Amino acid sequence: MSKAANPTVCVFHLLFKITAIVVYLFFSLFGVDKSFIFILVTILSAFDFWTVKNVSGRILAGLRWWSKIKDDGTEEWIFESLGEGRTVNGVDKWFFWTGLYLGPVTWLVLGIFALISFNLNAFTVCFVGMALGGTNLYGYIRCDKDHKNNVKMFAFEKA
Repeated sequence: MSKAANPTVCVFHLLFKITAIVVYLFFSLFGVDKSFIFILVTILSAFDFWTVKNVSGRILAGLRWWSKIKDDGTEEWIFESLGEGRTVNGVDKWFFWTGLYLGPVTWLVLGIFALISFNLNAFTVCFVGMALGGTNLYGYIRCDKDHKNNVKMFAFEKA
């Protein structure tokens, strides 16, 4: 963490993910109301989604994505990446991509356990966490691919 250029952003990138998972596991152990767990995990996952999409993606990885619906009803994905002169700190990038992958994978594993135990309420909570984290993961994978394609095209144009 000491080599991170943006340690506060790294912490917040992981904070909401970890908090949502801990709340789910801890409160489930003590029999807290399932509706309360669902609401709390959904709110924390939404905070995580917003933080990753609008703050940590831009600062830690130099990437940003969003989608908009056109007038004809089709969805358009828009990708944004760093300018030519900026570089990304390797530690920041590692925190970003590790957290981005671990969140949905953890929710997937927890969801599989919920399905095996026939706990539909718990599976629904896991599905919400996985869907929000997975959407961010999908968006950033596409954004990173678009960025790499743009860099290749720029390099070939310069040559």
